[in-house]
Amino acid sequence: MNPLTLGIYAFHEQLRLLLSEPPPGRPPTAMARLVVDGVDDTQLLQTIRLYENADTNLHSFTLHTDAIANERAFLAGARRQLQGDADAVRACFKRAGEEIAKYDVPELQTLDAFANAAASIASASTDYLDGLVVGLLPAELGDAALWQRLVQSLAGVAKHPRLVVLVKDDGSDWMKRAILHEVTLRVDQKALWKHLRDPKGPNQAGPRRDDVPKLTPAARLELEKTNGQRILTEESGEVLRHLIMDAGQAFAEGQLEVAAKRFRLARTYCQMLGLQAERATCAIAVGTARFALGQRELALKAYEEGRAIAEEHGLGRIEMQALLGIASTHATMGAFSKARDAYARCRAAAVELPGMQVECLRSIGQTFALEKRPGDAVSTWLDALAEVEALAPLERAQTPYKAIVDHLAEELPRAARAHEVSGVRGRGQAIEASIQSAAGDARDQELLS
Repeated sequence: MNPLTLGIYAFHEQLRLLLSEPPPGRPPTAMARLVVDGVDDTQLLQTIRLYENADTNLHSFTLHTDAIANERAFLAGARRQLQGDADAVRACFKRAGEEIAKYDVPELQTLDAFANAAASIASASTDYLDGLVVGLLPAELGDAALWQRLVQSLAGVAKHPRLVVLVKDDGSDWMKRAILHEVTLRVDQKALWKHLRDPKGPNQAGPRRDDVPKLTPAARLELEKTNGQRILTEESGEVLRHLIMDAGQAFAEGQLEVAAKRFRLARTYCQMLGLQAERATCAIAVGTARFALGQRELALKAYEEGRAIAEEHGLGRIEMQALLGIASTHATMGAFSKARDAYARCRAAAVELPGMQVECLRSIGQTFALEKRPGDAVSTWLDALAEVEALAPLERAQTPYKAIVDHLAEELPRAARAHEVSGVRGRGQAIEASIQSAAGDARDQELLS
């Protein structure tokens, strides 16, 4: 079993024990620190959601990921999250044929009010569930004092199993003293890398099969002709996997010059094998390594090579990736007009990818801001926000609308800011509310399926 799966299983078992009735003589635990190692915030969130959606789980979860930097902003987002999650649970039960009382989250003016609202929802949920789990997984800790007060407010109302609080560990001494119990999610990245590099190693391969059918040379040629790409032999596939993964590992370890050379080797090997998509991708990876080294001209050359290969072979998604590299490199060199041209070409190529089209508009606005042209930047971002609002709610979630709203609030001329920022924030909040509602409906459908 791979290290990532082992880490998730171990984490889920710790959660199960935390939420279960404790053994005789052991007091129940209503708060726990989430200690993570070798995973990012997205993987942590996904791992908790996997547990939440398991058939054996009888707790509802509300997970708060907003930055802890401004009390008012946090409370507004927390209220939307609590209300959306409470409505989603109610809708799920209604679709299953059971009606439960609606809970309306009041306006939250203080952190204690947030904690009390969570406690009220938890208390009401014990009629049909075991309780509520509140997870604090902030993307950013900009205000340490606010963060500590938030944790303390929840500590005052937490009660197993009705309301259990999970707090992402920040490494501080005060948190370790305040919350003794910990739940860990650890993934050995080196072991995971080794597993991915050699999935058929002696300790990882499944039972040997001698009856696996093999393609005849004629059948292989016919299949390659039908699919329009080469089929690797087991040996060449293993060589290519090792080349790419060794290059990626060098990049992750900061050995950028080594990474660039290894990606070039992989690119050449792909050319020998006739693998055009892989060849273009490796060329782009060379560009990324050169960019990280500060070698902008060499980065542009590699990105352009990848773009040309992708264009020649009709690889639209890969061409977009190359254009993004070209655009960002030009922007860092101060060539803003060239950067906008590359972003515009990427946007034109992003057919049926509204999220990417909006991202390109956001980036074009950024080049105007860097060029000290705030009027053009604001106009571009307003156009981007209008495109976001025209999308279906779940499509909106795939766009950088939050960043666009922040850009607008920051770049609007100081004289007009007091008049216009509230409207911009309001549009962002309306978009967020529609996404929350649609996400809740989608989650209900998933739970019932």
